[in-house]
Amino acid sequence: MRSRPRTRLPDPMHEPTITSARVDWGRMPVRLLFSYGAVDAFDFQIVRLRAGDAEGLGEVIVPHHPFLDEVLAGLIGADPRGLDALLPVRADAVERIVCEAVSIALYDLVGHLAGLPLYVLLGGTIRTRVPLM
Repeated sequence: MRSRPRTRLPDPMHEPTITSARVDWGRMPVRLLFSYGAVDAFDFQIVRLRAGDAEGLGEVIVPHHPFLDEVLAGLIGADPRGLDALLPVRADAVERIVCEAVSIALYDLVGHLAGLPLYVLLGGTIRTRVPLM
């Protein structure tokens, strides 16, 4: 008889806090031809948030923006379950895109803390098959 792995439920008395936040960035070389011309590289940023032993990752394909450092500094000590409510409201398009990396990392971190896959946190399975054509 096989046993199923047990899902570790979060301790309701323990409120997780973000203990570290960092961003890694770089350029990913590519060879792509678009209608407007050729692209030889994409800039990217990867956000890493930690709460205890859990880590959440998020990424966007935009150049490094100093605004991201400000956002990450403000998350230290925060409860990641606040999700997008922890993010500043911005009018600038680039700053909003940069915040998406943090949003993805927050959802990933909360999923790890809860022991649940991200699709469950976002509402569960809607379909089991995806038509290709």
